[in-house]
Amino acid sequence: RFVFKVQFQFLRPEQAELAFRTMWAELGGEGEVPADVVGTIGRIPNLAPGDFAAVRRRLLGCDSPSPWELLSQLQDEVRLKALPPRRVGF
Repeated sequence: RFVFKVQFQFLRPEQAELAFRTMWAELGGEGEVPADVVGTIGRIPNLAPGDFAAVRRRLLGCDSPSPWELLSQLQDEVRLKALPPRRVGF
């Protein structure tokens, strides 16, 4: 058990945009992120740093993804959180 419980908030739009730009550059993206991608990334609900980490790990070693591909991957990652939990056990 954990002694402390810490609540983390989801990313604000400007934090999500910065994380997106950083990840895109780390994966070899060049140039400016298109405005429609920037606008969409800030409106994804429940986006967390862990979503960026999961997508980044999945795409490491691949050819440079497009900004739209990264956006799609992040949207899929968030969509998975909305699924109802399944029972785990014996």
